[in-house]
Amino acid sequence: MSAPAGGRVIDQHLQERIDAVRADVAALHAELVRYGLVVWTGGNVSGRVPDSDLFVIKPSGVSYDDLAP
Repeated sequence: MSAPAGGRVIDQHLQERIDAVRADVAALHAELVRYGLVVWTGGNVSGRVPDSDLFVIKPSGVSYDDLAP
């Protein structure tokens, strides 16, 4: 088990789902840039982690070039 920034303890299965959504969200942000749908750091995509109350979002002010899962 591991604990994310909020201190919540999570099991390996949930961590795998979080990691998958993080990868999807990062890839979708690359598509926003590719198609010219964003300016600077404005605009984002978020994703809900299946079977949980968690969401993955791009932090404000993070450059799309620096964004990684």
